[in-house]
Amino acid sequence: MIPHVRALECIRRMCGGSQSKLMRCSDGELYVVKFQNNPQGIRILANEVIAALLASILRLPVGQTAIVDVHRDLIRFTDKMIIEYPECRVPCRAGLCFGSLCETPPPFYRAVYDFLPEELFANVANVSDLPGILVFDKWTSNMDNRQLVFVPTDDQAGPYRQYRAVMVDNGHCFNGTKWNFPDAMRWGIYFQRSAYKTVNGLESMEPWLERLAAARLEDVLNRALEEIPSEWYRCNRKALCRLFAKLDTRRKCVGDLLIQTRRAYPELFPAWPLRSYSHVGARHGVEPRRIRSRALASRSVPPDPKRQASGGGAVIGADQLDALSYAHVVGRILHPLRDEQTGHDQVSVPRERVVSQAAPTGGPNQVTTLDAALKLASN
Repeated sequence: MIPHVRALECIRRMCGGSQSKLMRCSDGELYVVKFQNNPQGIRILANEVIAALLASILRLPVGQTAIVDVHRDLIRFTDKMIIEYPECRVPCRAGLCFGSLCETPPPFYRAVYDFLPEELFANVANVSDLPGILVFDKWTSNMDNRQLVFVPTDDQAGPYRQYRAVMVDNGHCFNGTKWNFPDAMRWGIYFQRSAYKTVNGLESMEPWLERLAAARLEDVLNRALEEIPSEWYRCNRKALCRLFAKLDTRRKCVGDLLIQTRRAYPELFPAWPLRSYSHVGARHGVEPRRIRSRALASRSVPPDPKRQASGGGAVIGADQLDALSYAHVVGRILHPLRDEQTGHDQVSVPRERVVSQAAPTGGPNQVTTLDAALKLASN
């Protein structure tokens, strides 16, 4: 359950295009608060909550979120609570706002960094999570550079204190307010030379790819419908359901996007050889020259209506599988089939979808599958 708190004091303005404010709230904690009339758009607030929910099911380090109620009197009597546009300045809009917990326990209130030099990057305790964060950003089409903050811990590594990397500023996931998924290799990367130096192929991302393949997105959708204020997505439940349906279908192409990113920025992946497919294929006893035509893209491919009557699975042309994606995660590699009409090799994909078959328990708006969510939204 996302906590609800009340804003008591505005401390200062934070950097960034959303013009968020650092505020002290009723639970005694500090939150970075984004307002409904921020220059980036109101959907940015919904994006932050959805991204936090999705990152949590992948077990990634994301900041604790909250819904912050900002009273109009606090805005009225605080000069710093202003949103600046190129042509004017307007007060922050009162009401329910998004808050991200500022993880700076005393006495280290000023010891949180948004960048660490190379010599200190080895002291990041959870640096192994960065490949998983890249999986997340490619899946959600984060159209911004990956933003991290480094929070000091109580552990000591030699003469230096250890830090924990935390994902922040996820508002540009789903292409910001547009809620579509352009695939640009430039974005979603943390441009630090040491960030991905241990990545030697898709095997390094396997834990997060497995969690992504098994994720129950309908549960996340239910939480989003219940807990996100409807004004943050302009009460458009159909658009929210469509967003999750697109996220479901995108699971099959994440592996390919990771390989394309490796090709575009090889200097960030020094341990990942470009032609590392044989390592994946050898694990399953597949000859390297035949891997590209025999890779299974995902377990969440929607069924093909033409083959549904005959009991077969969805059919994907082999030429569409440019890279391995993550066949080694799903654990099946099937022999290619020959299409009698076109003569092209095809891969038969079993119709497996990670959905809940249980009856809904949360009332008429509860959904058990993403297909049911779209049907609910169209009513």
